[in-house]
Amino acid sequence: HGLKHIFSYNRYHFQVIYPKVPKARDFKHIISMFKGKITHEIGILFFANFLFYFGSNTYFTAFIPFLKKYEFTDSQVFLVYMIQTITLLVIFFLVPKLIAKISEEQAIQLAYIPRVLGIVIAATLIPQMMGVESFLIAVISPCLMVSAFSIYSTANSVILFKTIPRGFEGTYLGVHSFMIGIGIFFGSLTAGFLSNATNYSVSFGVAAVLMLLALVMFRLYLKHHLSHKVI
Repeated sequence: HGLKHIFSYNRYHFQVIYPKVPKARDFKHIISMFKGKITHEIGILFFANFLFYFGSNTYFTAFIPFLKKYEFTDSQVFLVYMIQTITLLVIFFLVPKLIAKISEEQAIQLAYIPRVLGIVIAATLIPQMMGVESFLIAVISPCLMVSAFSIYSTANSVILFKTIPRGFEGTYLGVHSFMIGIGIFFGSLTAGFLSNATNYSVSFGVAAVLMLLALVMFRLYLKHHLSHKVI
């Protein structure tokens, strides 16, 4: 089951070719939100995912130069990322068991806790510590992030396919991939600008706020989904 979810993650979150190239009209459910009208709950889910990846990449783009600023060696940075990657793979094997005990909706909301916590401890604790303590926090922070991501991405894939109207899979997977790509791009852009104009703590603060906004949007999606509103 773990390998199945790892391949599903790579398939749905790192698509090089869209199942169908999205057109302007395919974004109508997202655009309508900004006009004050919810035409389909999937638009809310797409926007929540956009904010999630926006906030996530704001953190990850700033993280390496942040560590270098506090005099982490190249070897230490590589070790942090090796541990992070191992953690990601291990958690993917455990996620199916977690989701079997709770719903996908609960799993996603649960995933935001370590996600935000990982950002906060990096911003607040690493600048105040030195030596081994600083390194341990540098390991814990991204490990919390990727653990949360393993839960989020697996549960989100299940919810996504439950929400997509039958017959529109290609269209909406294309829109979903586009929204993820835009979120990643804006995350990198935002982290670079804020880190240069202010400091890394501001970048992490923005990342945490974006995560919380993503959670708010997901709860809004649940509200519409559970109330069985007609789209």
